[in-house]
Amino acid sequence: MFKQTNMPGASAPTLSQVKIDTFLGADLTNSPANADENRSPDCENMIRDVPGKVRKRMGWQVKRTLDGRINGYHALMGHDPLVHAGTKLYKGDSVVYSDANDARSRSWEFGEKLYIADGKALLCYDGTAVTRVDADAYIPTLTIARAPNGGGEEYENANLICPKYREQFLGTENDKVYQMSLVPLDSTPVEAELLQADGSWKPMAENSGFTVNRTAGTVTFTTAPGVSPVAGQDNVKITASHTVEGYADRINKCRIGIQFGVNGATDRLFLSGSPQLINYDWYSGLNDPTYWGDQAYSVLGQSDSAIVGYSIVNARLAAHKDSTDSDRNVIVREGTLVDNKPAFPIVNILQGEGAIGPYSFGYLGTEPLFLTKLGVYAITAQDITGEKYSQSRSFFLNGKLLEENGLEEAFALVYKDMYWL
Repeated sequence: MFKQTNMPGASAPTLSQVKIDTFLGADLTNSPANADENRSPDCENMIRDVPGKVRKRMGWQVKRTLDGRINGYHALMGHDPLVHAGTKLYKGDSVVYSDANDARSRSWEFGEKLYIADGKALLCYDGTAVTRVDADAYIPTLTIARAPNGGGEEYENANLICPKYREQFLGTENDKVYQMSLVPLDSTPVEAELLQADGSWKPMAENSGFTVNRTAGTVTFTTAPGVSPVAGQDNVKITASHTVEGYADRINKCRIGIQFGVNGATDRLFLSGSPQLINYDWYSGLNDPTYWGDQAYSVLGQSDSAIVGYSIVNARLAAHKDSTDSDRNVIVREGTLVDNKPAFPIVNILQGEGAIGPYSFGYLGTEPLFLTKLGVYAITAQDITGEKYSQSRSFFLNGKLLEENGLEEAFALVYKDMYWL
C-alpha cells in the first residue's frame, strides 16, 4: 500500500525534446556519448525510409520452405526463376536439376540462356531444363586446310570444358589415312564428313566407311576421299575427342565470375575460384560460355594468393585478391584486340586491404563495394589511375560489423539504393 505525498515546493517535471531533421544513420563504432546527434548508437529495428528519414522495420514473411540451405536465386528474363536449395534447383515447386553442389552459386545471362557456376559444374538453364555445359559444349575447329599427314592452318584453340575437336582437310586423290592433331583419341565415337559437289556434307560413322587407330590418332578410309569437288575448299571434316585430365575441372570448379570483354563490353564470361588454381582466371568465347579456349586465361599475382572477386571500374576489370599478396591486392586489366584477337593486359596494380568475401561484391550507382577485414571498401575511377585505394564505406558500422564471425561467408545484394550485407 503506497500513499501519495505532496512535497512542499516541488515542481512538475519538464520534458526535454530534440528534433532531428536529417538522420544520417547508425554509429556503432564511437561510444554512445560521442555519437553525433544525427546518428543513433543503436538503431535496432529501424531502417532508412528516404535519405535523411527513418522508419520502423516491419518484419519479414516466409515465402517458401525448401530442403537444404538456400544457395542461390537465378533469374532468366522471360522465364520462371530457379532457386538453388541444397543440391537441387527448383523451378516453382518442380525440381529441374538434382546434382548441384551444396554451396553458393552465381549466374549470368547470355543469349537468352542462364549460365550457373556452383563449384561442381558449369550449368546452363534455357528456361525449361538445366544441363551441364560440358555435355553440349562448343566443338572448336583446330586446323583448316590440313593435309592428310598433318600441317594446316591453326584456326581455333581446344575447348577446356569439352574433349571434342574438329579438323578440316584438303583431300588428295590417293590418301586414305588422315592424321589428327591431339592424340591419343578417347573412346568417344569419331565422326567424319565428306564435301559433296553440291556443297552439302555427307556424314559417315565410325566402322562404316572408315576405321580409327586411337593410339596413333589416325583415321583410315576404306576409299580415299579424293580431291575437293570445290576448288580450294576443305572436303574432309573429322571430329574426334582427346581428354586431358583436369581440363574440364578448371572451368567446372569455378565459383566466382563476371561479364566483361573488349572495350568494357559484357560479351564474355570470366570465371575464377578453382581450388587448385586460385590465382588463375579464364574467359569464354564471344557471347558463348560453352567455349573456353585452352589459351584464354591469365595468371594474376602469387600462386598462394587467391582471386576473391571482381569489379568493373571505368570500363576496366579489377580482380580483387586476398591479403596474402600484400603488394598486389587489386589487379586492373583492360580489354583490347591484338591481331584481331581479344587480349586483356594488366594496366595497373593497386595496394590496399585484400578482399575476404567472394559473395560481398555489389554496386551502389557506379561505385563497386566489397568486404575486407577492415570493413566495406570501394574502388573509384580516381583510384584506378593511382597506386592504392583507401575508400572506406563502413566506418560507422565497423564497431559491430568486424565483431561478426565468418565474414568470409558474408553475402551482399543491392536492393533499390542500399547495399545489404
